[in-house]
Amino acid sequence: MIRWRPTSLIAQTIIVLMVGLTASHLLSMVVYSGDRIAALTRQGNRAAAQRIADAATLVLRTPVAERGELVGRFAGLSLSATLTDAPPFAAATSASAETEAVRRDIAALLPPEVADVRVRLVALHDHAGMSALHHLRDAFYGEPERMFVHAAVALPDGGWLQLVAPPPVDGADHSALASMAAMVAAIVIVAIWVVRRMTAPLKTLAEAARRMAREVNAPDLPETGPAEVREAIAAFNAMRNEVRRLLDDRTLMLAAISHDLRTPITLLRLRIEAFAPGEDRDRMLGSLADMERMIAATLGFARQDAADEPHAVLDLAALIDAMVADMQDVGLNVAYAGPQGGVRFACRPQALKRAIANVVDNAVHYGGRADVELRVEADALRLRVADAGPGLPPDQFDKVFQPFYRCEASRSRATGGSGLGLSIARDIVAAHGGTIALANRTQGGLAVTITLPRAE
Repeated sequence: MIRWRPTSLIAQTIIVLMVGLTASHLLSMVVYSGDRIAALTRQGNRAAAQRIADAATLVLRTPVAERGELVGRFAGLSLSATLTDAPPFAAATSASAETEAVRRDIAALLPPEVADVRVRLVALHDHAGMSALHHLRDAFYGEPERMFVHAAVALPDGGWLQLVAPPPVDGADHSALASMAAMVAAIVIVAIWVVRRMTAPLKTLAEAARRMAREVNAPDLPETGPAEVREAIAAFNAMRNEVRRLLDDRTLMLAAISHDLRTPITLLRLRIEAFAPGEDRDRMLGSLADMERMIAATLGFARQDAADEPHAVLDLAALIDAMVADMQDVGLNVAYAGPQGGVRFACRPQALKRAIANVVDNAVHYGGRADVELRVEADALRLRVADAGPGLPPDQFDKVFQPFYRCEASRSRATGGSGLGLSIARDIVAAHGGTIALANRTQGGLAVTITLPRAE
């Protein structure tokens, strides 16, 4: 069974307010309606008693010979009257308080010569057969007790006058439902406005946290909103500043190490170049070149040059097509399939080129060739780079993104590289809000898929 659970603060606040205030409103309406029912019932019975007393007085003042004609005219006056020789019903031995009150009202309004007045109240609806829903509805609307008032008046000259007054047609207050609906609507509108105003800084904080990986140098967020929200924003600003300081310290440390290492490497190169040409000399010079490349790659990885590069909107398809053409010109086995242009994307151009180049270089060096394919989807751009190499064990997919990690089983150091290419590519792609994933191809080889969100 599917259960709906509100998760947003706005929905939860509205539900709590609606349930609490609606329950309070319903309770007050029931209490108010109870008093209203009693008052309306009493008022309706008093009006019926007045009509009955007036009609009976008129009959008593009419000559006996003309009373039958007069009683017949009452039929159209929301009152029925009948002349009988015997009492139409027996006197009540244990009448209710309301019945006795109506009898006293009628007797007080009749001439003194009337010796006997009998009253019987008959409910319009059979309460025993009514459902609980009807009782609840009547209580909510303040529906008065609708009763026929039967009165029997003893005539001084003999006989009885029976009068029946029907209950009033109106009485229920149907405005209660409209007032409650208006209250609920007002609560919803005010609650939405208040909660949105209170949670707007939280949304800004959440968006800044999602962008932190690619905008670590962004300015501090303004500390607005309730005290708790301001405290959370202040903690986030402090955390981002600390992360920025740690990154800067790492960059400075590696830059210093790189600078300190370049001097002895240069001295070694000069001394080795003074040796007579030979295989050992070439190997030592190659080792020094590898060390220089590793130092340069490590420094580039630490600097995260892409972090400070401004965004620009470019044609991603044209960029990739040009990169592939340049690689083909230098003899690399690279092919491109996809649109030739018209794919606009907001990015840091040099950083994105570096990420794509790293992935393509890996495919060429370790897989012999690189088949580059760009697919444009509704909400994303997918760049797939496939090679024809041996692939990778699935348990190595996450490890190859770790800095300096090399999968010796499939990729030998003889091919070169420092183990930072995919690490740098992953960081740059993540800084653009994208993802990078590996998968083995069924026909052999490895496929690297870069997914980038469409530029708005």
